[in-house]
This record gives sequence, C-alpha cells and structure tokens, in this order.
Amino acid sequence: MAATTAGTPAGPSTVWSALFADAEAQGLNVAVAVPREAIEGAFAQAAARQAEHGLGAGLPVTAPRMLHPGYRTAVVLGSAGRAFWESFRAATADLRGNDPLDRHTARVADALLEHLRKEDPKAQAAFPFNHARRIVPFMALTGHLPWARPQPFGLAVHPRFGPWFAWRAALLTQLAPPAAPKAEANPCAACPAPCVEACPAGAVDKGGFHWPDCISFRRDQAPCRETCLSRETCPAGAEFRYGRDQLAYHYTASLRMIEEGRV
Repeated sequence: MAATTAGTPAGPSTVWSALFADAEAQGLNVAVAVPREAIEGAFAQAAARQAEHGLGAGLPVTAPRMLHPGYRTAVVLGSAGRAFWESFRAATADLRGNDPLDRHTARVADALLEHLRKEDPKAQAAFPFNHARRIVPFMALTGHLPWARPQPFGLAVHPRFGPWFAWRAALLTQLAPPAAPKAEANPCAACPAPCVEACPAGAVDKGGFHWPDCISFRRDQAPCRETCLSRETCPAGAEFRYGRDQLAYHYTASLRMIEEGRV
C-alpha cells in the first residue's frame, strides 16, 4: 500500500495484503505493523512516569495486553491527507452529536478486523479516543519510530505526509508482523522550523511544545480557533494539507474539549 508498510509481508501474506489494501481503500492510508516487543516496554515506562508524577487522577495507562493478552502485533492505522475525511463525509451526512468521526472510525476498524479474524478469531480493535477499547497513551505504540514522536508544534510529522495525518486505530492480533520496512528519518531534523515563528502564542519550540500556552491562547484568540498557523507553515507534505472544512471540524472539536476542561 502507499504507506509505511512497504515490503514483502511475511506469515499469512494474503491476510496482510488484503487488510492493507482494504484499509487504504477506506482512507486509512498510513499503516505500521509493530511487534509486541517494541511496545510493552513503552507502556511500562508510561505507567512508571504516571506513578512518579502522581497522575492517578488522569487517564489510566491501558497497555495493549490488557485488551488482547496474547497479541503479537499491533497494526497502527492512520489517515493522511483528505482521503479518510472524504470517505467519512460520504458515509455521514449529519455532523451533529458527539464525535461522529470517531464513531465512523470504529465502524471501519471493526470491519477491517474480519481480515485478521480469518487466522486469529481473537483479533481486536483499539482506539486513541474515548472508547471502551481505548489505548492510553496511544503514542506509545509508535514511540520507537524517529518521525512519530511529537515535534515542535505538538504533532508527529510523517516523512511523506508531513503533519497532515493522524492515528485512528490499532488492530491487535496474534499473527506475526509482516516484514518491517526500512526506517524513515525525522523530517524535522534538518528543517529551519518556520513553525516556531508562526505561532502567535509562543507555544512552539524546538525544545518541546508548550501545551498550556497554546490552550490559553486558543480560548481567547480567533486565529487559532479553527486551525494551527504553525501546522500550516510546515513545509513537509504540503500537497496533503487538509481542506478548510476538515480543519474546522478537527479544531472546533479540540477547542470544545478545551472549553469543557477535557484537555
């Protein structure tokens, strides 16, 4: 598929190839198959950090093994550009109510499970958003990838798609992972970081993103209510930039979470 799962798959190759093709057809065009051994240590560290900083009142750490004890692989699925958004809009006319995009994501991911369940009846889907099968912190699934860690404006920047992608779901299975593709570099490493100067809140920094400054500014200032000026300035993956309606949907939703105290 035209994503991060290039290469010849191992194991039940027909299952993997059918899964990746179907995911891409649905607009989930970023896929990373991560072996269990690259994941569990990250969740153990997350639990330790939470205990160290007394974050028990926050979201509990939910490691993949809690949802599928025998899993060997987590297939992390994301959407880049406008494909998944267009698939969602074609299937969902009414955007009212809580999180219709998340509900659409869950339906698509659960349908994709049928490919894996031909070989693994216990295969399970999990999500980064509020759901009975939520994984927290979801980024621990891909933290071993150099490009998948949050960059100066708080988002991961994909080597091809830039900041115009988001993780949507993970499929947990007992199947062995397909062959890993060649590691991709972090596109921010040699970038002059125009995103830093573009942020009117001063929240963007090469040393790390300052969430409190961003949140405080967004509550009161119009420029950042329906977009992120730093994200729009990023030179990576410009051709995959979200449309205005897509940007407005995501940033209005995140602003609502801020105003409701969920961030």
